Amino acid sequence: MKPENIKTKVNFHFEGQAKPFASAEDYEVLKRFLWIDEESEYETNISEVDVEGKMYEIVDTRISILKETSDLHLTYGIDLALTGESLPYNFRVSVYLKEKE
Repeated sequence: MKPENIKTKVNFHFEGQAKPFASAEDYEVLKRFLWIDEESEYETNISEVDVEGKMYEIVDTRISILKETSDLHLTYGIDLALTGESLPYNFRVSVYLKEKE
């Protein structure tokens, strides 16, 4: 078996919503979404996310491992929640957020 790098897609959902409001397949887009920049620590642990000026806490995460790398979405279909370029992926992380009180 030939080694293959993990290629990840991250979906962000509001709690209770099946469809993501945002997703990223590009590392730089993900860092911008999570406000990670040159001044950030080497490793950033995230428990809350700023979405359009409102703070949300992470209440759940789910992972999916695809049987093989998916690239059909590059030609067929549109991911309306995707920010940035569409890339092949074989691992999906879904992050569920709840507005902080």
